[in-house]
Amino acid sequence: MPLPLIWFFTADHPREHRFISDAEAGYIEHGQADEQSALAKVQSGSYLQLLRSGSFWLVTIGYMATASIWWGTITWLPQYLKVARHFSWAQMGFFASLPYILGAISVLGVAYLSDKLGRRGIFYTLGLLGSVVFIYLGSTTASNLNSAIYIAVSIFFLGWVTPVAWTLLQGLVAPNLVGAAAGLMNGISNGFAALAPLIMGYLIGLTGSYLAGMFYLIVVGLIGSACTAVFAIRKY
Repeated sequence: MPLPLIWFFTADHPREHRFISDAEAGYIEHGQADEQSALAKVQSGSYLQLLRSGSFWLVTIGYMATASIWWGTITWLPQYLKVARHFSWAQMGFFASLPYILGAISVLGVAYLSDKLGRRGIFYTLGLLGSVVFIYLGSTTASNLNSAIYIAVSIFFLGWVTPVAWTLLQGLVAPNLVGAAAGLMNGISNGFAALAPLIMGYLIGLTGSYLAGMFYLIVVGLIGSACTAVFAIRKY
C-alpha cells in the first residue's frame, strides 16, 4: 500500500476509523523499506564490477565474432564472387545483396521468437554456429551458385545474433550501467572487427587463396559460439 494511503488510514484518525492496526501499518512500512533497499542494491553497480564481470565479457566476445564475420563478409564478398567465383557484374549485384536481405528477415523473426520463448542464449549460439557452418560450405563447395547461396544463408544465421545479444546484455548488467556496457561492447567489438578485412587480406595475399581469409572468419566464429554456449547451457 502506498505510504500516503497508509498515513491516511493510520495518522491523526480515531482508531475506530482506521482500516488497519498500528502493527499492520508498521509491518507494511518496514516491508517497503526493505524492498526499496534491495532494489537500490540491484540497480546500482560500479564500472569496476562491469569490467570484472565474466558474463559481460562472454557476451562481448560473442559480439566481437559477430561483427568480425559481418565486416569481413561485407568487405570481401563482392570481390570473392567476382574473382574467385567468376560471377558477372549483374549476378554479383544480386548475390552480394541477397545475404543482407535474408539477414534483415532473420533479425525480425528471431527477435519475436526470443521474446516469446524467453531464451536468448540458444539463439546466440546457434546463430554463430549456423553462420560458421555455411561460410565453410560456401568456401569449399565446387559449385559457384551453391557458394553464393551458402554465404547468403550464413548471414541469415548471423542475423539471429544482433537482437538477442543486446537484449541479453541488458539483462546481465545493473540498470545504471546499461549505457556504459552497451557502449563498451559496441566499441570493443567493432574495433576488433575492423581488423577482420585487414587480416583476411593478408591471409589471402599470403596463400593466394580466398579460402584462408574465410577460414579466419570460421575460427573467430567458433570461438564466439563457444563463449555464448555458456548462456545456452544456463538457459538464459
